[in-house]
Amino acid sequence: MSPPSIPPPAFGTLDNPLGRELRSCHKPNQTFMLTIINFEKRQSSSGKEFFSLILQGGVEMVRSAESGQYYATIKRCSVTSTLDEVACKAMLGDQIPGKIEKVSCEPYEFMIPQTGEVIELSHRWSYVPISETTHSVAISQTTSYEDVMA
Repeated sequence: MSPPSIPPPAFGTLDNPLGRELRSCHKPNQTFMLTIINFEKRQSSSGKEFFSLILQGGVEMVRSAESGQYYATIKRCSVTSTLDEVACKAMLGDQIPGKIEKVSCEPYEFMIPQTGEVIELSHRWSYVPISETTHSVAISQTTSYEDVMA
C-alpha cells in the first residue's frame, strides 16, 4: 500500500508564503551547473604565473554535526587554467556542467577567516566533470596538471 499523495501547498500558505513551486534539490539525471565567479593569478613552484578559475555550485542544506540544525552553504573550488587574464574576465558568469565534491588529501592547517581559529583538515573540494552529450563544453584529457604548472 503506497502512502497517500500530498498536494502541493497553495499560494500564500505558511508552508509556501510566496507561492513558488517547491522543488527537490536533487533529481535523477539532473545536470549540475557550476558558475565561474572569479579568477586568481597564482604562481607555480617553478615561478611560472597562471590563472585559476573559481567555481561555485548552488545552495545546499547541510546538518551541523554539533547542533543538529541545518544551515545553507555553497561549495567553491578552484581549477587551474591555461587562460590569460582577458579570457578569464570574459568567462565570469559562465556556467559549466559538473559537481564540486569532497576529496581526501594529506592533513593541512587552515585558518577560519571569521574567527582566526586554526584547524586541521584532511580534505579539499574538487571539480568533477559530468559527461553530457548535450553540452558543448569540452574538457581536455591531454593536458596534465604538470604541463600547466611547468
